[in-house]
Amino acid sequence: MLLLAARGKRLLRPGLRGLCTDQGFASLGLRPEIVEAAAKLGYTIPSPIQTLAIAKIAAGESVAMASSTGSGKTLAYLLPMLNQLKAQEEARPGLRTETRPRAIVLVRCRPRYVQTAGPAC
Repeated sequence: MLLLAARGKRLLRPGLRGLCTDQGFASLGLRPEIVEAAAKLGYTIPSPIQTLAIAKIAAGESVAMASSTGSGKTLAYLLPMLNQLKAQEEARPGLRTETRPRAIVLVRCRPRYVQTAGPAC
């Protein structure tokens, strides 16, 4: 498992400093419709923790993140998951209409559920 940590605009892992980008979420390999949906929610520039985590999660790596409250950890987990779900839909057009869970998001308490459900739905 890879542990990623960030504090504010500063990355805590030496050698990863060049990863912070002002190019937006598209530079992290997310599908255009995911980038557009994030922009509609007001997210256009990835935070340091998002920059570190999104590509790793999208590549299937196990990732644990540590960063301050409000730094974007929830979105860092959700965007690659949604990206993968859209890719699966494209590969199998009937997949979206199937009545089975395609992803499960576990949260520890109701406030975290409310925070997570907003961007995910």
